[in-house]
Amino acid sequence: MTGLLKETLTERAGAVQEPHLDLDAIIGTGNRRIRRRRSTAIAAVAIASALILAGGVVTARHLADSAQPAGGVPTFKERRPTYSTGDKIHYGRDIIKVGPEKISSFVQIDTGFVYAADSGAVYFTDGSGDGRSDAKLGTGSSGDLAADDSGTLVGWVDDNGPATDEFVLYDVGTRHEIARTTLGNEKKPVEEGLIPQVLAIDNDMAYFAANDGLRSWDIGDGKGTLLKAGALPSELSDAANGKLAYPVIQPGGAIEGIGVARTLGPRNVIVPGAIDSANLSPDAAHVFTESTDTSRLFRSDGSGEIKLKSDHALLVQAVWLDNDRFVTLGIKTLESPEKNPLDLVTCSVRTATCTTAVKAFSPYPPDDGNPPPFQIPTGHRLP
Repeated sequence: MTGLLKETLTERAGAVQEPHLDLDAIIGTGNRRIRRRRSTAIAAVAIASALILAGGVVTARHLADSAQPAGGVPTFKERRPTYSTGDKIHYGRDIIKVGPEKISSFVQIDTGFVYAADSGAVYFTDGSGDGRSDAKLGTGSSGDLAADDSGTLVGWVDDNGPATDEFVLYDVGTRHEIARTTLGNEKKPVEEGLIPQVLAIDNDMAYFAANDGLRSWDIGDGKGTLLKAGALPSELSDAANGKLAYPVIQPGGAIEGIGVARTLGPRNVIVPGAIDSANLSPDAAHVFTESTDTSRLFRSDGSGEIKLKSDHALLVQAVWLDNDRFVTLGIKTLESPEKNPLDLVTCSVRTATCTTAVKAFSPYPPDDGNPPPFQIPTGHRLP
């Protein structure tokens, strides 16, 4: 996923020429965020207590009965447009109040939502309570969570211990940890300031950014493998359907483009040029990419680009709904973009068209150090 949201939007608004990106530059953007496969859509307004939708006001209401299967146990297998404001999760038109702490980042699983608070505590909610007694799953999270597109498995890094950071994989369905390991974090990080992360969970594999490089973890076998020694989180862009999207870096440090393959090894350039981020569709058949002032959609088999038709000057922070559709933030113009609110835009691979789903869903994020008034379910905190 893209780097810091405010930096991303500010870069695009002020860009007058395409910058030269090399390895140092991509590292400088901070730890790159990994989008979860079939991650839920970015949604609705993050302003005050009401959602401006198609000219009407949709106020808060409880979780819909349609989310309840036979037996009364909530199911959240449907990925709706979802976002959070403060201590509320807006799941489509339903609103779930959480507690006892407010949300700093969150992900959706098949039975509800897992969220991290500023304190580092990790909680689970299924929307069935009063928002004051959500189940506490763990502690020590720096705000980064990971989840697959389906199932009940989540991951985070517990940095609350006395010494070495621990990668944690937790099955919310059975309410127990299935892995806790310090693998790769025993020594100092390859770069000062590097924070270990659970980057992605994809089917039976998890991907860690450890102190010694990028690692995979076989969830079934409980064994880890060092994929690339000394690599930073920014050197893995995404994971989906058994494939990885990653920057192909030349010996001199310049980025040749984005590769898509089952391992980090092949120099399989699908998208040429210096790309800031890349998001794979759930089936890994397509990849949405962003650079400083452009956003593009490519076929992952290398057969070329799909030209999207959009009324917006730039699309940012794509999150895939399914194999065909993704939702993204739409910036109307690159000239004084802060004068226009952000639109929520839905794009279709099949029709190569993008349409405004929610007009003016949020103010343009201020460049004053304050976070935006919303979070989206990527598992990463927007600054």
